[in-house]
Amino acid sequence: MTLDKGTEAARQLDMGKAEDFNEAVEVMVAGFAGMPTWTGFYPDGDDTRAVALVKYYLRGVGALGQVWGIDVEGQLASVLAIVPPGLSVADAPTAKDDYAAFVATLGNTAREPQPETVTWGAEGDEWTAVRGGCWNIALIGTHPRAAGRGLGSKLVSLAFEVAAAHGHGVWVYTTYKPRLPFYERLGMKHCRTIEYSNPFGDRENEWILVKTHGSV
Repeated sequence: MTLDKGTEAARQLDMGKAEDFNEAVEVMVAGFAGMPTWTGFYPDGDDTRAVALVKYYLRGVGALGQVWGIDVEGQLASVLAIVPPGLSVADAPTAKDDYAAFVATLGNTAREPQPETVTWGAEGDEWTAVRGGCWNIALIGTHPRAAGRGLGSKLVSLAFEVAAAHGHGVWVYTTYKPRLPFYERLGMKHCRTIEYSNPFGDRENEWILVKTHGSV
């Protein structure tokens, strides 16, 4: 399935197809390499941890939702992974084994997850309503070779279209605060902040934004 997004066409990727899966992993791993909050997944330039974590997400989304990509000059350049309302990657049949494989790459730096704390915004029934009425952008990334083309914006807009076709909105989380204005320019609103422990045991913030169905 393809969808015209201007000069570049977005196409739906099949995570059960080795070529699509491997290309998507490559794009995501390259795209996240420069993210400050992903530094621990690239120790001394080794991307083994990042590859394992991205595979966990992409295989999970492939089983539960949809993965889309945009090609530039014949190469996959940007990828979006979205899951339907009420689901998470952890619900996928592959999740347990894939996450264990990721944790194994951490060695003795791995720590048991600690409970998250809501520090601002929606919680309880309000948050349940958001998750129940919105698709989640589980991953989105662009290869550095295609940076600056607006591909990420096009894929977020595509997420809005996919969700709206089902009568739903979209929510996304980010651990990188400077990313908030990007989503806000696309019409999403900050609705929740949580503090959680990353796989290394460090406490970090996660900002959650939402665009409900029918909102301007």
